[in-house]
Amino acid sequence: MLPQRLQKYLQNASDHRCIKVFRKSISSLDSCVNIKLTKQEDSLLPYIISGLNNKKIAQATDLSNMMISHYRRNIYQKLNVRNIAGLYHFLHSLEGG
Repeated sequence: MLPQRLQKYLQNASDHRCIKVFRKSISSLDSCVNIKLTKQEDSLLPYIISGLNNKKIAQATDLSNMMISHYRRNIYQKLNVRNIAGLYHFLHSLEGG
């Protein structure tokens, strides 16, 4: 179940679907591609995937803007993407599309 704070930010079912596909794909591919996200990085993924900026994520999670920026940068590095568009492309490729 998504945290209550996150649910108010998610706009439509496609966000939920994207998160579900991402979690399933990362879980199944974790050992093959050696993607190891920390618990904090994993907890921030739904916010990032839903397209929220760092300021809104910080407000929703009670973390600082700087910490969100740090975790976002780490996630992008681990997934070998440069930005949110790259993250969406990565997710789409995991889905087989």
